[in-house]
Amino acid sequence: MLEQNSIKISDVKGVIPLVKEATLNITDLVEDVHNNATILLPIPTAAVRKSVRGISHLVFNQLRFATKVIAFGLDKSLNLLPSKEDEIEHPSQLRDRALAVLNGIIGDHLEKTENALALQMEFRFEGTRLSFDSESISNKIPKVSSKIVLMIHGSCMSASQWKRNGHCHGEQLAVDSDCTVLYLNYNSGLHISENGDLLSLSLANLINAWPVELQEISIIAHSMGGLVARSAIDAAASKKASWLNNLKKVFFLGTPHHGAPLERVGNFIDRSLESFYFLKPFSRLGKIRSAGLTDLRFGNILKEEWEGRDRFKTKKDQRLIVPLNERVLFYFVAACLGDELNKMYKKVIGDGLVPVNSAMGKHLNKERSLNFRKDNQYIIYRSDHLDLLNSKKVYDFVKSKLISL
Repeated sequence: MLEQNSIKISDVKGVIPLVKEATLNITDLVEDVHNNATILLPIPTAAVRKSVRGISHLVFNQLRFATKVIAFGLDKSLNLLPSKEDEIEHPSQLRDRALAVLNGIIGDHLEKTENALALQMEFRFEGTRLSFDSESISNKIPKVSSKIVLMIHGSCMSASQWKRNGHCHGEQLAVDSDCTVLYLNYNSGLHISENGDLLSLSLANLINAWPVELQEISIIAHSMGGLVARSAIDAAASKKASWLNNLKKVFFLGTPHHGAPLERVGNFIDRSLESFYFLKPFSRLGKIRSAGLTDLRFGNILKEEWEGRDRFKTKKDQRLIVPLNERVLFYFVAACLGDELNKMYKKVIGDGLVPVNSAMGKHLNKERSLNFRKDNQYIIYRSDHLDLLNSKKVYDFVKSKLISL
């Protein structure tokens, strides 16, 4: 993949409001802590305490005003620079990955505020962005196949991060099969259901523009990417999207079908901080994280599971039961830090982020368990969540099932 290390003016313009908001939020936090701390001071009367708070409020307001003025001046200064920017067909991997992390953490906020740093969903071929135009696709893909393998990355990651330690499942499949391998890049900070809807629509547009008659689509998804794939399948089924007829196989690599403990711990910390008066101001720090991350608490893939609810206060699993599509073959791959005999690692720790049962779609409530054949599951031991990206054992399993189509 080509490397282009230029920073766009729009990137800088996107950073300015983030810095401004961060400064204002920190100022608010410090003021709240200061106000709470005055209770501990030996102040004789409530009137004096109010006066102390009033003086500090003026100081904090001056800081807020200065922050807004500086941000306004920087933004206007950048508007004076030439605004024409050529579209980058081969994004810089460093920029690509930095944006992926930023979007994973606050991508919903970037989208809501129309920040230039918000990632838009796109398909890529060997690092090149694809448009929904038949001629353009033919020009960018030397040999267009009737079979597509779509690689979907996980949370806070990008399409370029499928390559790890010199290996990429997609690149190797392009050599070992007659499939065209595409990579999805998306804003993992959005709700999983929002990305699912976008993916379903994008696949429909891609198939309409595909230069040859499409026979088969297979999906290989890592981590959150598997939930996005399931959400897209459900959206396609409800709207009777034609691309679902072409979908044959889906491979889940470390997908938290029933949630990830780390997000549940984060939610517990948020609620704990709110219960202590002096620590309550710090609870807002945890609420910066994106909708995509909070969806990982239980593995939400539907809009109905979060709409109209406070996503930071949801303590119980309120998901609707979404069975797997019977017309598609699903394969479940999990990693485990321990060995096969260590039950603690398998049940609780898993690959460090996702427990094995969650990755396998198993649940204590049988109605929530995802049905699959035993020969469609695979576990690699003494491996972590990212090892799923470059494990030869994982690749051999995927290849054996995919090419048997």
